[in-house]
Amino acid sequence: MTSWIALRIIKLLAVGLFAAGALGAGFASSQRDRLTSAFWLATPAFLGTSIAGYAMAKSAGHSLGAPWISLVMFTALMCFHHAVLASRKPVRRPPFAGLTAGWFVASVTAMVVRGSGPWMWGLTAALGGAAGIGAWLLARRFEQTRPGAASEPGPATMTWFTWVGRLEGTSLLVLLGHVALREAGGVDLDPHGILGWTHGMLFVVYLQALASATRVTDWGRRGLGLGLIAGVLPFGPFVFDRKVTRAPR
Repeated sequence: MTSWIALRIIKLLAVGLFAAGALGAGFASSQRDRLTSAFWLATPAFLGTSIAGYAMAKSAGHSLGAPWISLVMFTALMCFHHAVLASRKPVRRPPFAGLTAGWFVASVTAMVVRGSGPWMWGLTAALGGAAGIGAWLLARRFEQTRPGAASEPGPATMTWFTWVGRLEGTSLLVLLGHVALREAGGVDLDPHGILGWTHGMLFVVYLQALASATRVTDWGRRGLGLGLIAGVLPFGPFVFDRKVTRAPR
């Protein structure tokens, strides 16, 4: 019971931080603030929400194949994705403010309703769409009164990518160590698979960060491909960071 309450508190805090990061990425007037919101608020909040939600679902015996869980995961991922896209724009773009807000409201709706059938999908789409349109109109008004300011996204993006890569690489090593311990010694310290889920979500964020880093560098397809390979190899992200990310260009 205590662990359930703790997970619920963590998830509520993460959802609140996710809202601040996603809306900040869409609405902040300066690109520097949008980058900070997407990279250092929305990213850890997205991870925290996903991991806590997974742990709660497993504790309650819910199947991850349940329609409402799939809908929550998809809409949350789309919210995070569009928050990152919004932060990359030189100036604030109302459509991206609407998309981040709409996806977030849709995710929270699916999370609260927890239903099945067409009515759940319809309600989620209706509330998410209404929130998206409202946010878009509000952002247009702000755009007219408070014009945005462009910034240099390269350094901030590369710092974000480096830290995401380190976390993703560390999670893979921890996961492999756990598998080795379980197979060799019969000791299972993670019966619910939280380590695997955490690594999976970090890999998803790593892919988003890699795509963003590729946009602000001259890596091209070769760098993108090497980054993808590095993400699935033990110590790969660390080697990639040393040999490619920090290499003079």
